[in-house]
Amino acid sequence: MVPLIITSPHVCPNLNVLDPSCDVNSLMYAKLIAKSIRSSILIRSRTKRSSCDNNRHMCRSTHMRRRLRSEMKKMTPNYVVLDVHSYPRGSFDFIRKPNVVLLDIYNSFLVKLLYRALKKHKVNVIILNGSLVNDIVVEAYELGGFGVLLEIQVHYSYQPK
Repeated sequence: MVPLIITSPHVCPNLNVLDPSCDVNSLMYAKLIAKSIRSSILIRSRTKRSSCDNNRHMCRSTHMRRRLRSEMKKMTPNYVVLDVHSYPRGSFDFIRKPNVVLLDIYNSFLVKLLYRALKKHKVNVIILNGSLVNDIVVEAYELGGFGVLLEIQVHYSYQPK
């Protein structure tokens, strides 16, 4: 099995402190994925997104990004980084009201495989072109691995069919 690194770069370090730029549900989704794939590694942010967005090139020196880079270098060239985010209802409603959005920067076979697997399990998923500002995925490719940014709708609750 190819090693899987799961990232959650926009978590809320302290849920008692209101930070509108943090991603309240991404860590929960990342933990669910990590629990279902036992050999995976979960790397989460402990930095407020408003201080430094761990998914941007300028924040490659944060603790989270240094740890991620270290893990990727240990596994090179065979690893996958799944960069987990959540989005509010309505954000992608212009296209079929998806529950999951895969942002694909490099038109990769990995994204297509993940798409087919999610579709097989009756998940309403779409693929959109990603952006090179999604630096976690960019760095995964730079270091010889693969990466995909996974957006999950905030209120989505998967029920196997």
